Amino acid sequence: MCLLPQLRIDDVYVVTSVRQKSLTVEITIRNETDAGWSGTLSLTVTRNGQIKLQLLSQEVLVEANTSQTVRLTTSWENPTLWGGRPMANLSSTFFKLR
Repeated sequence: MCLLPQLRIDDVYVVTSVRQKSLTVEITIRNETDAGWSGTLSLTVTRNGQIKLQLLSQEVLVEANTSQTVRLTTSWENPTLWGGRPMANLSSTFFKLR
């Protein structure tokens, strides 16, 4: 059994390009309430506890009992290859709905 919030980030798809110096994220927000929801979606990429990239926040509207997919693309001036050992360049991506 799993209890999920009625308003939640349901799916995330991240595409990075070192060559093009860009980051694209597709986020699906699901609203299983009987009322529409509007708020702000923000994204932060960190490495070793330091912020490496902060996307501008985006206003989002999700109607009642639907889902909305949002696509964010930004340039990334100093990208690094992500990966585990031996590179050990692991990054974390944090998404926030407000």
